Amino acid sequence: MLKLLQVVVCFSLILTLGSEGKSVFEPKIFSYENLEEPKGLRISIHGEGWEARHVDRFRFDVPFYTQIAADPNTVRGLSARTNLSKEGTAAKLATWTQRLKKGQPTVSMTFLDSQTDKKIGYIEVCVGKYPSVAELGYCFTPEAWEMYAENIFQTMVNQWAPEVNRIGRGVDLRVGDEKIVNSFQCFIGEGQTDSSVSKSLRCVDTFASLAYPRSWEIFDRSGFSSPSVSSENASTLADFQREGMCNKCGLHASEGPWENNKAGVCIKEKGVCRKEEGLSTKEKDLLYTQRLEEEIIRRFYSSQETGLTPGVQYFLVDPDGRLRTFSRHRVTSHICYHFMYAYQS
Repeated sequence: MLKLLQVVVCFSLILTLGSEGKSVFEPKIFSYENLEEPKGLRISIHGEGWEARHVDRFRFDVPFYTQIAADPNTVRGLSARTNLSKEGTAAKLATWTQRLKKGQPTVSMTFLDSQTDKKIGYIEVCVGKYPSVAELGYCFTPEAWEMYAENIFQTMVNQWAPEVNRIGRGVDLRVGDEKIVNSFQCFIGEGQTDSSVSKSLRCVDTFASLAYPRSWEIFDRSGFSSPSVSSENASTLADFQREGMCNKCGLHASEGPWENNKAGVCIKEKGVCRKEEGLSTKEKDLLYTQRLEEEIIRRFYSSQETGLTPGVQYFLVDPDGRLRTFSRHRVTSHICYHFMYAYQS
């Protein structure tokens, strides 16, 4: 795992009891325009070469969000609920603006290059499917992803999420700060109406396209794990390592000289896959992930009558022997790996 880069964070909310019983703010991540309500939540984070702030319609975020989401070259993990049109983005931004006014952190954050102030991507914080879960949707330029993604997501799980968790649980907050605590207890889960269910943040959830390993490798290195799935889907549907699928070319192993190799068969010499000889790193990635994705779709989604349900999560073991939680995206139809990062209760 790459060494965690030191992050300098601006604007956190640290609440202490003042001499007159009032909260005293030391801004680091969160601050408020109006503390007494509280209303007008503000977010600002600084990382290694990048910075992020809450979404702002007055800073022309709508055109940027629409443009970057329409670019097929961006690295993205967007919910099937996300509307990428200009109208959909504008409507979403209006919702985020209302949440900021209420002091809720379930909004989008715009990321910029610290040197040029150029917008490079965004992360959308959504209420997850289950209570106390935040789903992180994201969209970044390829250049920004390669340069900053690992540090960005390490900052999200090591700085942003623990602070949301702390505030939502009321840790180090005084009795008079219930409104702030309540505004951070907004992770109720989809369709949840039971007021007794804990609503403070306990887990961060995200996903990445199998076809783009540069994205899901970031989550592997940042401490994310494979999330659990519902009991009816808890069995492992396939073990590609046990089946002998090569973790380089995505084909199954076979004996024999290279010259006599048949199509669809992997040949190894002294443990080295010959199929990937002469290929670039990107070509090697595609060779493996495309074939694995094709095999998953052929095996589990080719039949409408007996196939798995898109959008529902299942287990498999990948060719490296790692347990993965996967699903088929309801909009893009691509296979996705899912990731989670849990926090203390």
